[in-house]
Amino acid sequence: MNDKTLSVLRLITGCQIGSARVFKALKAFSDPDDMFRVSAAYLLEAGFKEREFPTFLENKKEKAEKCLEYCVKNNIQIITYYDDEYPPQLRQIKDPPAALFVKGNFPEMANQPVVSMIGTRTCTEFGEKLAAGLAYELAQADFVVVSGMAMGIDAYSHKGALLAKGKTVAVLASGVDKPTPYCNKPIYDRIISSGNGAVISEFLPGTDIKQFAYHQRNRIVSALSQAVLVVESGFGGGSMITVDHALAQGRPVLAIPGAPGSPASYGTNELIRTGALLCRGSLDIIEEFERLLSKSLPRPARKANIPDTDPLAKLEPRKQKKAPSKKEKAEPLQKEIPVGEAPKKQSLSVRELLTDEEQTVVDALADGALAADTVCDILGISFPMAVSVLNSLELKGYAEALPGGQYKLID
Repeated sequence: MNDKTLSVLRLITGCQIGSARVFKALKAFSDPDDMFRVSAAYLLEAGFKEREFPTFLENKKEKAEKCLEYCVKNNIQIITYYDDEYPPQLRQIKDPPAALFVKGNFPEMANQPVVSMIGTRTCTEFGEKLAAGLAYELAQADFVVVSGMAMGIDAYSHKGALLAKGKTVAVLASGVDKPTPYCNKPIYDRIISSGNGAVISEFLPGTDIKQFAYHQRNRIVSALSQAVLVVESGFGGGSMITVDHALAQGRPVLAIPGAPGSPASYGTNELIRTGALLCRGSLDIIEEFERLLSKSLPRPARKANIPDTDPLAKLEPRKQKKAPSKKEKAEPLQKEIPVGEAPKKQSLSVRELLTDEEQTVVDALADGALAADTVCDILGISFPMAVSVLNSLELKGYAEALPGGQYKLID
């Protein structure tokens, strides 16, 4: 870390992550130290608006110094846009992150095949096994496997690469010191300790998850790779957003076909119908990368043999849910509301009226409307369970449904 790192941190702490002025500054200044030495006249000439001047002319460095101190204490590496270690493929996009915060060993990506594996959180057991198996075989062929460490396909992609002792990178939509969803912390810990992978984020350490952050995170997931593979996906959700980013960035998209009528394959089948490359297995991916990189790549040393029962029992077996007792079965989950009465909003200070999961969602809703798939990541639960929590909050008078499947707090 050096003075240039501190200058980039001053830029980030003085702006909202993802602000257009951050990207403008990266393009306008070849030396980050110049950002805070310029005059208003120079900024005007460089295309900045007057309302953006305080970012450079009045920005103090106390926050940046505090962030730098925190990163040093917590073994968080900072790779800025101006560093040689910065992934070259990120420089190519129109909105590159000013810095990446890294835990673990960030693999060299300039001369290696890098594939982004994405898919639905609510994947099928077949999808879990397929994602793990493909990642396992690609890792053997010296691929770096990139994903977002979300539940479902993301998690199994990371796990497959870990089983092969290969390289994998998880891109978070929170601070790099905030493993999200927390149920995937075992994956987070294993990536960091493996020596072959890293967990990264463009968000400042300590940043909690926000809904807009997934969209920003997904552009990095797609940009880090030479191509994006969609394993299972419905019509909407984060996977399709990542596909949109990939197409805008000029990355080819591969998709695995699924059974007609399967909700987990609506999106992948539609992608293939509209021009995505059909993927039947790891060999299709390797051959496409040979075309993209104009060089021969190794084949997997062995085929994946992922058990049907639990694809990754070697990493961490699934926790078995304890069956409810007779007393728990008999007790209603919530008080009945008489027919004809509208639910009344309770005081938010009366926390005993809410379950821990409901209170967590209420706190998150205070920052703005949320969709059910975002609640999945916040709580680390399945999509149906997230919908159940939101429906319960609606019934209790805390939240109301909005068009487009989002929910907001009732004022």
